[in-house]
Amino acid sequence: VAVVRPGTVDELQAVVRACAGRRAPIVVRGGGASYTDGFLAVKPGTVCIDASRLKRIDVNAAAMYVTVEPGVTWAELNDALK
Repeated sequence: VAVVRPGTVDELQAVVRACAGRRAPIVVRGGGASYTDGFLAVKPGTVCIDASRLKRIDVNAAAMYVTVEPGVTWAELNDALK
C-alpha cells in the first residue's frame, strides 16, 4: 500500500489521474471521523490518499451552508462556525 498526502486540490487531482492511468485502486482517509474503516486497503497495489492536509473551510453565513475539504475534523468545523 502506498500512502500519499496531497495538500492542494491540484495535487489530489494529479494523484487520482496517475492512479486511474495505472488502474490502481484508491481508498481515501479524510479527517479521521470514519467509523466504518472504509479507508482500509483490501486489494494489492492500493493507493491510500490521506486527505488530512486538505483543510479549507468556506462558510456562507448568508445562505447558511459550509463547504469543507475532506481533511477537516468536526472540531475544526465547529470552531469555524463559532
